[in-house]
Amino acid sequence: MSTQRDIEQLKAMVRNEEATSRLYKVFAEKIPQLKEFWAKLVDEEIDHAAHLAEFYKKVETGEMVFDEGRFSMLAVEAFAKHIKEILKYAGGKNINARDALEMALDVEETFLEKSFFEVIESDSPDIQGLLNTLSVSTEQHRQRIKEKLREVAGITILIREVPGKITFQGNPLELTGRLLKTASPAPDFSVVSQEFNKVSLGDFSQKIKVITTFPSLDTPVCDLQVKEFNKRAAGFSDKVAVLAVSCDLPFAQTRFCQAHGIKNVQVVSDFQTFSFGINYGLLIKELRVLARSVMIVDEDNIVRYIQVTDELTHAPHYEEVVTQLAYILDHPHAGGYQKKGAHCVPCEGGAPRLSKENIAIYMAQRRGWEIEDEKKIVRTFTFPDYPATKLFCDCIAEIAKTEGHHPTIVLGYNRLKIGLTTHAAGGLTENDFIMAGIIDEVYAR
Repeated sequence: MSTQRDIEQLKAMVRNEEATSRLYKVFAEKIPQLKEFWAKLVDEEIDHAAHLAEFYKKVETGEMVFDEGRFSMLAVEAFAKHIKEILKYAGGKNINARDALEMALDVEETFLEKSFFEVIESDSPDIQGLLNTLSVSTEQHRQRIKEKLREVAGITILIREVPGKITFQGNPLELTGRLLKTASPAPDFSVVSQEFNKVSLGDFSQKIKVITTFPSLDTPVCDLQVKEFNKRAAGFSDKVAVLAVSCDLPFAQTRFCQAHGIKNVQVVSDFQTFSFGINYGLLIKELRVLARSVMIVDEDNIVRYIQVTDELTHAPHYEEVVTQLAYILDHPHAGGYQKKGAHCVPCEGGAPRLSKENIAIYMAQRRGWEIEDEKKIVRTFTFPDYPATKLFCDCIAEIAKTEGHHPTIVLGYNRLKIGLTTHAAGGLTENDFIMAGIIDEVYAR
């Protein structure tokens, strides 16, 4: 990269820090009861911008450079656009403390997720020390905002995304599938009713969905979980639909519901393809059943709340679910903004192919992928054995079906080669890189 290009990228990062400070200043003005909390964050974000601005001379002298393999100007620009959208919304609306804290947590987690401070390379201990200080300060911001959000929202354990691990009687288990996060669009799914009819997210449009999952009705905790939600659902608004999802056969679910008078909860099965478990990241790798969880998806199909029990034998926190549902009923539209989720868009009838320049930009974000024949991107994934390879293959096949994508998959004993292209466009489109990002996410879990 040229020195001038590095400076422009650094300036973009400075602008993002300055925009974040302006956002927190708006929050301080809009939410007077937390004015001191926001004011401290404003001052620290201004300090972040000033520290980054000090690097201009370091770039000019060559003391520091950007790692070309890791830096993505596209990510910086996308973040800038995201901040701009939040600023526009926050500046024009009467926002409450919880919405503001959720937006701020989203901002700080994006800083950390994109590792913006880790893309700069330098042999100088002073520069490395300052970069580390910026990263640590951002993590501290995240923790302070999370603690304040717990306090304001009344959430015992604040979960922003489905975890990768849980335990069963103290023994560790791994979850597989997509990485689901709050404030992002809920993926579609395909499960079956007790009559073996297809049930999907679209069947509950204009409803707030309380979705609870569990391993099996043949266990005491799961038995009580469905009964408890059935009892509580009797008092829920008619705007709310309650689903209970497990991998039990529909026959077993029918017997259970008839025996215990389950009428207020729709109990459905994920036994055919683990569609729900894979798309929501709740499939237990070792047991092939679902983890115990509760999620609330609003009428716009945005994930608003996630609760996953860290120990499989523990019951959900029912009172917390009721509290969060009440809040969502009062605030049905996610604070007026939602993060864009990683979802492919329909491209039948011809979709624009990406230019070589745009392909290069996207490729910078997808490490491990290679371009083949200028029309396809490919990557080979390795695994310890055939069962692990087959499970990953099944996960990608199910997600691809949900996303409407058609990857080429070559399955071997301990490796899987995946090729992505958009047939309707005769080459690469943004959808291919979205799908590549989802695949990388599943592999990383």
